[in-house]
Amino acid sequence: MTQRLLIVGYYGWQNTGDDAMLYALLRELHARFPHATFVVPARAPCTIPEEVRELVQFVEVRPWRMLREIMKSSVLVMGGGTHLYDQGNLLGRLTVLTGWLTSITLAKISGARVWLIGIGIEPIKTKWGAFFFKSLLGLADFISARDSTSFQIAQSMGFKRKSVQSFDLIALLLDFVASSPEQESCGTIQANKLARPKTIGLAVLPFFEIYTGDKTTDKFFVQRIAESLNKWLEKDDKNTVCLFTTKGASKDHDVLVTNLLCASLTPQERVRLIPYDSDPRQTLAKIGRCDAFIGMRYHSCVFAYLSGVPLLMVNYFHKCQALADDINLPRSALITPDEILDGLLEERLTLLATFPDSFVAELPPIEAKKMADKNLPGGLGILADLDDN
Repeated sequence: MTQRLLIVGYYGWQNTGDDAMLYALLRELHARFPHATFVVPARAPCTIPEEVRELVQFVEVRPWRMLREIMKSSVLVMGGGTHLYDQGNLLGRLTVLTGWLTSITLAKISGARVWLIGIGIEPIKTKWGAFFFKSLLGLADFISARDSTSFQIAQSMGFKRKSVQSFDLIALLLDFVASSPEQESCGTIQANKLARPKTIGLAVLPFFEIYTGDKTTDKFFVQRIAESLNKWLEKDDKNTVCLFTTKGASKDHDVLVTNLLCASLTPQERVRLIPYDSDPRQTLAKIGRCDAFIGMRYHSCVFAYLSGVPLLMVNYFHKCQALADDINLPRSALITPDEILDGLLEERLTLLATFPDSFVAELPPIEAKKMADKNLPGGLGILADLDDN
């Protein structure tokens, strides 16, 4: 019997990071289990590898459809991302975590296996969070944590034997960094990426609106960023800025905040707006062509890191610090939203432009790729009977 894998996550929401994780996961699952088929609940179809196009079915994200697919599947896969955290909107988090727990419980009742692949786990802040985390991890047959902090949390809750430390699924796309299709450059390609940057890429998100409901502070936040970038643009008429929208028109999108920042920069002819692209490989290539990068969206930072681009990371959530720790990103290469509000970005941007080598992670991307290879249970030699062969 052909094995059927149900892959659940935030797919089809025009999020480049989720798009990239799904692309990488499908490619790797197919390589490990070539006779399996895949079902992906999604708001809209996503770009997927050519080799799995006939094996993947996108379905509506509706309770009745989810129940049906869970009962028909051999494996339920939670495909990457920071799904386990108990901060922010209380009702929203309870709703999401209850949905995850219900789905996984039904999968176990139906006899399916449960794999939590490349997941991020934030430090527990509440008693109800501890209940959900322990319940979800306890029901899983296999857990791969994408960073050392998440792995330590899983271990501390008693799940050492069925969990491994890996790396974000996007690292499985490292081969595209070296063999990306030719695309229009964001700016002048430097022969030496550690030369003084002329093209700086940036990906921002409406942090305060998402986490505190405060749109006004987001506007002030953008103003502060614009002030620093404008001073950098003034220093050299060859300096350019590429603004990436890595979450398109959907919930908690980056479109408005990115457009606001774009309108605040001058001269406009040296500012380029890069819209959301449904093919994550295109975004990976374009970020790789920047001379330096300021990243707020987590996966935009991963893209820059994999491409060897000097990175200034906006440390807005614990997952950002966890990534920085695991890749050994220098402390000077991190800045918090509050520090940006306090006007410290200009100084950090000057350092980035003057000493770009101080903003490069010490962990070679190939090592991150080796860690990401541990994301699937086949890498441990367990559950290998999934393949019909």
